[in-house]
Amino acid sequence: APPDPKIAVPHSMIQLIGSRCNSTLNGEVVRCSTSSQFWFITRVVEMLGADPGRSLTWGDVIPRDAEGLYLQLSEMEETNVHSLTVRLYSKKGSKHTCTRTLKRRPGLDTCPTRRFIALYKAYTAHFGAPPSLNQSPFIMQDGKLFTRQKLAQILKAAAQICGIPAGKVNTHSLRRGGCSTYASAGVSNHDLMRFGRWSSDTYLLYVTAHKDMFDKALLDAGTLVPVFDKN
Repeated sequence: APPDPKIAVPHSMIQLIGSRCNSTLNGEVVRCSTSSQFWFITRVVEMLGADPGRSLTWGDVIPRDAEGLYLQLSEMEETNVHSLTVRLYSKKGSKHTCTRTLKRRPGLDTCPTRRFIALYKAYTAHFGAPPSLNQSPFIMQDGKLFTRQKLAQILKAAAQICGIPAGKVNTHSLRRGGCSTYASAGVSNHDLMRFGRWSSDTYLLYVTAHKDMFDKALLDAGTLVPVFDKN
């Protein structure tokens, strides 16, 4: 791990950021970028990089219906879209792509499927036309790309509201936070490595266990009478 690794941000911080955003295009860009990086466990350059050949474009965003069939972006409505697939590079430096899919969760405000639907609508309403397929989804109202630096400022501001030193948070905290949240929910190491596109188990250095996991372990362990064999 880095000598001074940043902490994993919790899901509640993503919710806090979303609650502070309005329904303008700029607000939806912030909501979608934070939620999608968190739940898809992506690297920030994959979402907010300036190179359309390496970073996400609308052509890499694939809505699906209830049967898993592809839909057109023009069909981006919550009544139609049941899951969302994004096309990403398999790993750092790789020329091969892979896909990752998450279902729409109606009761979850940070659901990336819902956030991409809202972002598509906000873009179309603001500019009067839908985005092109080779365009980044994270275009602000002034036509400029939402930057990594601006995202970092937002994360640090949210951290300070939560009583966390701003210096302990950066854009990579989203990838760490999503991974740690899935781990706390019981996703296996093997599945996390595959979903997050890590090529080795060094990613475990970035996973932060939820404190409630240890509370539950203590409760369960307190009801057991273990017998230890000599090693």
